[in-house]
Amino acid sequence: MTGVVVVTGSASGLGRTYCRALSDAGWTVVGADLRETDNVALSVVTDVSDRRQTERLAEEALERFGRIDALVNNAAYYTPIVKRPFEEIDDEEWSRSSTSTSAAPGSAREPSRRRCAAGGTGRSSTSRR
Repeated sequence: MTGVVVVTGSASGLGRTYCRALSDAGWTVVGADLRETDNVALSVVTDVSDRRQTERLAEEALERFGRIDALVNNAAYYTPIVKRPFEEIDDEEWSRSSTSTSAAPGSAREPSRRRCAAGGTGRSSTSRR
């Protein structure tokens, strides 16, 4: 199967690997990350914890390709976290980490879900590292 797939957390690590593998398999890949994603059909700088930005992401993908067939929810906030004892993690860092890893998949899923229902096949995957 092929089609248009949105990959969040696409600019590095596992997300970049997903983009490459999906592209090699014939998918049209839309990369969504806090910075530009290389080697994808469309890169949309997106903070997936912000619903307005995920709406814009879905709109840009639809405008360019006319459909969204799948979503790979890979975005997470792990890399910038300084490794230290749990009790030393401040509220701001905890909130940023937990928002991107728990609320963001829903934020990214909802706009794509509605668009998949309107014109795509509607597949979704959430990556947990």
